[in-house]
Amino acid sequence: MRQFIIAHACVRSIAHGLYYQNARERERRLAQRAVNGERNWPGKFSLWYFRPGTFENPGPCPPTWYNQPLVGRWKKGCFYEPTAKECENVYNTF
Repeated sequence: MRQFIIAHACVRSIAHGLYYQNARERERRLAQRAVNGERNWPGKFSLWYFRPGTFENPGPCPPTWYNQPLVGRWKKGCFYEPTAKECENVYNTF
């Protein structure tokens, strides 16, 4: 991969045991599909993911996150997609 983005909140995940387990075949297939260019709405072009509120009581999605517009919600997460003017490469990847 040529580009890699590290989200400040994701660093905490390495403290959990799941991070150190071997990937299952299902996870390997999903990763290969992503590497091959498969993208699903609302995360197709989203660069930001945010889960407001708590796990038990999710809050509403703010209309913007880091100045990026809300694309949609899937389960308890809110997805935010940059405009082509701000991040053209997102739309030119595949």
